Amino acid sequence: MTNLVITDVYCYLNKGDAGIVIAMVDQLKEKFDNPNIKIVSLYPSLDKEKYGSDVEIISPSVSVSESKSGLFKVVRNFLRFLCMLIRIMFHLYDPMLEAFSKADLIISCGGGYMQSFGVKHFLTDFIYHYSQLYAARLLGKRYVIFAQTVGPFDSRTKKRIRPIIENASLVLTREPISYKFVNDNFNCKKNILTSDVAFLLKPDNIDYQIDANKINVGVTIRDWGFPGKTNREYLRKKYIESIISFINNTLKTNDNIIFYFMPQCIGPNTDNDLLIMDEISSRLSDSRVHFVREDLTPGQLKGLYGQMSFFIGMRMHSNIFALGVDVPCLAISYDRKTDGIMQLFNMANYVVSVEKIDEKTLSHVFKDLMNDFSIRKRIEKKRIEIESEASKNFDLLVDLVGEK
Repeated sequence: MTNLVITDVYCYLNKGDAGIVIAMVDQLKEKFDNPNIKIVSLYPSLDKEKYGSDVEIISPSVSVSESKSGLFKVVRNFLRFLCMLIRIMFHLYDPMLEAFSKADLIISCGGGYMQSFGVKHFLTDFIYHYSQLYAARLLGKRYVIFAQTVGPFDSRTKKRIRPIIENASLVLTREPISYKFVNDNFNCKKNILTSDVAFLLKPDNIDYQIDANKINVGVTIRDWGFPGKTNREYLRKKYIESIISFINNTLKTNDNIIFYFMPQCIGPNTDNDLLIMDEISSRLSDSRVHFVREDLTPGQLKGLYGQMSFFIGMRMHSNIFALGVDVPCLAISYDRKTDGIMQLFNMANYVVSVEKIDEKTLSHVFKDLMNDFSIRKRIEKKRIEIESEASKNFDLLVDLVGEK
């Protein structure tokens, strides 16, 4: 039996991250002979039994703080990290460290968390992920940076993360921007460009009364706070107004179009797309604008996205789900991971930056997308290639575990 530990799992309520984990568990069970899989989740109580009754969910050594005080988080997280180091030194293992000590391989879950912007961000957020990889290295275990977006880092964080990245058995980057960043900034044993494993998530059938004779457009948005910007309130208002104006004007010029707002993430806490959907629904009363509020599984969401004619996504994994069922996407980018994924599909011209968004730009790019009549065939061809690349992630793990 092969003991595998998946670390850095976020929360099932974020359906993109959950889609990654579901696909990982399915593929690991397929590729390995009866593996024993444990998952280190930042929200273990919410994730319990979500990935199968045979998969154990365990808490991290440095758990998430829900405090709103940055200073409290910094002090508390530093003390938790120090306590973890003492436990390792004296072999007083908690459940995470015990699982690590017995693991044949530790796999850092795919995602976009491998970045940090200064000491405060490092100690209040990134330390949850850093501590897990640091523990794996300190215990002398083989670990993999698995199908991730990597960077950017500030100079001090880069210095701390360097030995973790450079000593990983494998660094698997999921898009070309990260692949280049790793090659330019770190001296890795193996940095391999693969793809996001959420492309391997199987869509589930869902009967949602979609009129196939209409032009159905799926939409995902998130309440973006424009971190680091001095005019955050202005930018947020401009972003929301642009979405509303775009939809109203599109409805006026096209009687055959229907919009479906869908929640890609419903937690934890205020990271909930339903909240901003409520804000927008109060200002969009047209009968051709629908708001999906059900708590759908990642597979059901992917199945529903597959019934769309087009997709407009701010949540990156909503775009991945849509592209994974050959639906043309317009991506609203708030992070370079989105640009990287769209580059994989040669669709950089269908990306709109959330910082530069306006109704005119959205309308122009969406019109180009609708008039790109060969795009579905191009997406299908590229998607088949990308699924093959995503599957290679797991072949590389099998080869690694087989090494003596």
